[in-house]
Amino acid sequence: MCGAHENLIDKKSGVRFPVNVLQSWKALHEYRTSFEHSGNQAVFGFVRTLRLERSPLFTPGTQIDFAKTTFLIGPNGSGKSAICEWVSILEASDNIRRWLANNNVHYEIIFDAPAEHRLSVQTGGILTLDLDGKTVSRNHARSSAVYLSGRGDNRIVCDLRRIMDLLQIDEFALRSLGTRVSGDFVKKGEFVQRTQQEDDEDELQRDDLDAPVYVLESHLTNGRVMRFEQLSGGERGRVLLELAMALAREGTQFGPTLLLVELKSLGMDWGAIQPYLDFFGSPECLYQTVLTSWELPSDVEMLGWQIYMVDGRPGEKGTVVASPRA
Repeated sequence: MCGAHENLIDKKSGVRFPVNVLQSWKALHEYRTSFEHSGNQAVFGFVRTLRLERSPLFTPGTQIDFAKTTFLIGPNGSGKSAICEWVSILEASDNIRRWLANNNVHYEIIFDAPAEHRLSVQTGGILTLDLDGKTVSRNHARSSAVYLSGRGDNRIVCDLRRIMDLLQIDEFALRSLGTRVSGDFVKKGEFVQRTQQEDDEDELQRDDLDAPVYVLESHLTNGRVMRFEQLSGGERGRVLLELAMALAREGTQFGPTLLLVELKSLGMDWGAIQPYLDFFGSPECLYQTVLTSWELPSDVEMLGWQIYMVDGRPGEKGTVVASPRA
């Protein structure tokens, strides 16, 4: 285990250290050592804890200790998305827009980058952030979060705009990201403009007739080149997941990075998901993952997992409980 984590444990600073968290710290240190021995360098850090001081869904004091891979399990409406939205403040504030009018959201994220940082977040008409006791407009500590909540808004006919909105990056960053995705399913993505003839043939209906429509052409690892609209729902989910993974991989060059993924909304079955789970637990994966699902198959296992059962209820009565399997 690295010196920073050993120091945290020795000080016994009031932070809980479940077995899975200790295992994941050990795994991350081993991954880092293996990575650096290969001749590469990575900035090391860890997003440790989300502590809810006040929220409309969970009892005050609810705490989530993140591992290398953390699962949030619960039915629709249980608060899994809320937790992901709150944590994504590490990167940007857009995902917590729906909570701004709520005066009952106050939480703290504790992370190492590599020194310990505490980001306190409060809503109530405006967003108030405090980083290490200082009021700020955004998180200035080097850390990032990539939040993939689904396959995008189907009402947006332009793939470029849809994925920009989904990943919250600008046009030029997304175009560049597409050339570097290099995943197991897609090795490159390019955005090409639809022709007027294609619009006429498909009887494309859109509000802004003057705005160009760009479609994503995926260069797949099997040699095929397919447009996003030609792929099945699960295949679209794989393309988006691999784009998000490429974005998270970039983040690890500068600080601790969380990839937050709502798995079932991607339309992928567990057979398609399993290879990605294997990767998240491999030495090649330098970021942490937070994955949400309605359920978790009993035969799915991975080193360093932390599994929480999420049961959010209005009126600050919900719970987040570590699973006995964790």
